[in-house]
Amino acid sequence: MMKHFLRNEDGAAAIEFAVTAPLLIFVTLSGVVIGLALWQWNGLQSAAKGAARCVALNSVACGKVSAGCKSGDAGVCYAMDQARAIGIGPGIDETNVVINRNDTIDGMSVTTVSINQPFTLLSSSFTLKAKASFPN
Repeated sequence: MMKHFLRNEDGAAAIEFAVTAPLLIFVTLSGVVIGLALWQWNGLQSAAKGAARCVALNSVACGKVSAGCKSGDAGVCYAMDQARAIGIGPGIDETNVVINRNDTIDGMSVTTVSINQPFTLLSSSFTLKAKASFPN
């Protein structure tokens, strides 16, 4: 009777699944969270690059404060509009965008735009930071 019990393989697949499923679920969800964070960071980087170029060139597109923007700096409003157009809107406000029109990199005058956005998904919480510069 005992030999038959020890040789019986019924339910082995269920036990193997019960052992490996939590790890598989954890890896899958971690991949989703990392993918979302990278997608949002890429969008922020694109918005910062576009805003730095627009502000450095004194373009008409970023020369006026858009409706609903509380900042007096049209460049900040433009950066926020760019982020929202890409789909990165929630969580960004005027305090998350910093524009330095008199920055220097290797002795060259540049305009630098920095955008920070809080990122929270499930129990993960951190700040995404994007920074771009364009010559004046």
